[in-house]
Amino acid sequence: MADYILADCTYDSKGTTSNLHRHTFWFPPTTVAKGDRVVLLTGKGKDATTREAGEPAEHRFYWGLSAAVWNDDGDKVTLIRIAAHKSVGFARKA
Repeated sequence: MADYILADCTYDSKGTTSNLHRHTFWFPPTTVAKGDRVVLLTGKGKDATTREAGEPAEHRFYWGLSAAVWNDDGDKVTLIRIAAHKSVGFARKA
C-alpha cells in the first residue's frame, strides 16, 4: 500500500469535481491481497489488520485528523498509485 495516496476532492463553482485536493493520506507499507478490504478512518487510532477464518483480511488505517473530511453527500476521493517516487528537499533563497 505504500505506493498509494488518497486525496479528497473539492468542487468548482459549477458543482463538478475539481482537481484541487485539500487533504492527502499516504498509506503505510502494508501487503494487501486481492479481495482484502481497506478501510480509512479520518480520526485517531492504531492501524490494524484483522482476519476471520475463511474471510479476506480487513486493513484499518487511521488518518489522525481531529475533524471530519467527509462532510457533504457526494464527496469524492482520488486514489493515486505512484509506481516510483523520490523525496527531494528544496532550499529557500535568501
